[in-house]
Amino acid sequence: MQNLSFNERLLAVHEFPYFQWKHVTELLRRDRDLLFPFTHPHLLPVNSAHLTAWRKYMSQLAMQRRLAWYREQGIGWITYFDERYPLSLKSIYDAPWVLYTKGNTELLQEGPRLAVVGSRSMTSYGRAAVEAFLSHGQVQIVSGLARGVDGHAHRQALTMGAPAIAVLGSGFGCIYPREHLALAKNIAAEGMLLSEYPPDRSPKKWHFPARNRIISGLSDKIFVVEADVNSGSLITASLALEQGREVCALPGPVFSRQSAGTNQLIYDGALPVLKPEDLSISGSRTTSHNS
Repeated sequence: MQNLSFNERLLAVHEFPYFQWKHVTELLRRDRDLLFPFTHPHLLPVNSAHLTAWRKYMSQLAMQRRLAWYREQGIGWITYFDERYPLSLKSIYDAPWVLYTKGNTELLQEGPRLAVVGSRSMTSYGRAAVEAFLSHGQVQIVSGLARGVDGHAHRQALTMGAPAIAVLGSGFGCIYPREHLALAKNIAAEGMLLSEYPPDRSPKKWHFPARNRIISGLSDKIFVVEADVNSGSLITASLALEQGREVCALPGPVFSRQSAGTNQLIYDGALPVLKPEDLSISGSRTTSHNS
């Protein structure tokens, strides 16, 4: 077991490529101390091929060397059971077991936070709205580093000196999209990168809907700038409502495809954003045991 602490055992289980959130959940349900994956691996709830892969994974695991490499790369990690884990995220039912960080982790203990999401095919109208409405205040801006609205929201946050948090659908060593590599470096230097995926994990299609629950879970309010009716931003809005977060949207031209989703959100009850003050967040939610 390599004299691993509980958090290190959780990290090792979390980083096994064949384990998903539900597998870690089942392991913790069976053994709260996470000992038997290391002492009795034959009890793992996996098929024979994955059991063989686990045994090989364990034979090659050099946790202290890996953690030293994390420190060299400026990468931090926080487990669900760590006091530094944000309470706002812990409140959602499928909170990540491990969060990887790069940058100012004190942002996880502060607030308030505004999630800004929208279409990858941002129009000039959406661009103007981001620049006009995110023009003042020190609220943390949370988004997903995607093309379009997300990336522009991050750039606007950096421009106005607001804290920026980018939640990734991949590991830090596999920034996606690649054209946002420089933007990611700037966010890490002035704000924070956050991911539930190990640094060497490449992006997969299903990572991005999963990432959206972190964006909404971290935030007090979600601002959807532009979205067509099939946009992933609407997934974020739906998750936000399930998590009890406030959702607001930018109204747009009724004939614009990029405004179809936001107009529908408003029709369904989301608050329309007509001026910067509509994005204000009253109070500051406690987000950490140490706050």
